[in-house]
Amino acid sequence: MRLTEVKLDDQEWDSEWFKGCYVGRLRAAEMIMGLTESLSKEGLLFCTIRHMGGKLCLLFSEDKAALKEMIEAQGEWLLQWLEEIRLCSCNEA
Repeated sequence: MRLTEVKLDDQEWDSEWFKGCYVGRLRAAEMIMGLTESLSKEGLLFCTIRHMGGKLCLLFSEDKAALKEMIEAQGEWLLQWLEEIRLCSCNEA
């Protein structure tokens, strides 16, 4: 199987969806499961994480305000797993 780049035109691509999402750079790619489990144990079930390959992950939620509040309040706690975390821009997505 050969992987190729996928090109989407503006009608297929909903960049609005990424507003309010965050991109994190994991300290190590294998830490994705630990981060996911810890969020669950902390009761932060509204936050969903998707591994984007390598050390990148996407943090998102239907409740963008709650996600922003959690990132701001739990920033130091999240840095156990993440080297950095920032708002997603459509350039990255």
